[in-house]
Amino acid sequence: MTLSQKKRITELRSNGDSYDKISEILNISKNTVKSYCQRNGLGNNKPAQGKCTPVSKSTERATHCRQCNQPLSQAKFKPKIFCGSKCRYSWWNGKRNNPAHYAFCANCNAKFNTRGKSTRKYCSHACYVNVRFGGEVHDQIAI
Repeated sequence: MTLSQKKRITELRSNGDSYDKISEILNISKNTVKSYCQRNGLGNNKPAQGKCTPVSKSTERATHCRQCNQPLSQAKFKPKIFCGSKCRYSWWNGKRNNPAHYAFCANCNAKFNTRGKSTRKYCSHACYVNVRFGGEVHDQIAI
């Protein structure tokens, strides 16, 4: 893609034109136009008011490391949340060693360890099957 095409895409998107229309005007692939727009914050949908405002990614990205609170330098692509491997490993290991979270089974009302998944409802597969299918669990199937 040439520099003049990139400028023209930016201009057309700011006027509210769709990917299809831009690809027809410039005679390039719709996916090329879409990729360019998404990489450069030109929005992924045609704006309702007919004007395109760039998407601000600065609010979505972390500015400081979660572990040591050092400032982060963000790249253009995948946002960083840690300053390096040492902080990432320390943070995850600390999270893993947190005290267990407990819940009560929706079937038998027994207290059980959720193993870090706060969405678990049942203490075992047997309780899940009992609620879901209304029957008992059999360990082996007779053939």
